[in-house]
Amino acid sequence: SPEEIFTSPKEARTRQFLRRILDREPGVEEEAPEPVPVAGPIPGVLPDMA
Repeated sequence: SPEEIFTSPKEARTRQFLRRILDREPGVEEEAPEPVPVAGPIPGVLPDMA
């Protein structure tokens, strides 16, 4: 699974969480408060991966 690629549990969890959101129908994530906090870690993770 793609999660195994990431050595950091946090990165793997974030990637898995994003996949779960993308799996949902459009509009569902809008009413869910979850995607908001997710937007925080991502900018910090991307530069870390690069």
